[in-house]
Amino acid sequence: DFEASPLRAAAAVGWRLLAASLSVLAFANFCLMASYLNHRRFSYAHIPRHSFLSGLTVLLGLVDASWLNTLGQDAAGHERLKRDAQVVYALFGALPAAAALVAARYVYGDALAT
Repeated sequence: DFEASPLRAAAAVGWRLLAASLSVLAFANFCLMASYLNHRRFSYAHIPRHSFLSGLTVLLGLVDASWLNTLGQDAAGHERLKRDAQVVYALFGALPAAAALVAARYVYGDALAT
């Protein structure tokens, strides 16, 4: 008795949007990590010299780029990375999630209210 209801359709679209949003956020975090790890003037330049440490850093950085702050060596680098990680999360994590929520309430409002 599998019936295609509007609520099931909303759930299917929601999961797809969530997967796409998390993929874009992981890619943006990866780009931020690569940017910070490639600059020699930042205090994170010692990490790429160690392959296992850089691999672990990139894997954990896919979830949250501000994780790199635990390996930094100066306060100015901490502030820059914290600011940039917050901007990346706001643009690629929070805004798409809010837009998906507003779109779901607009499109499937009656089905979600019950």
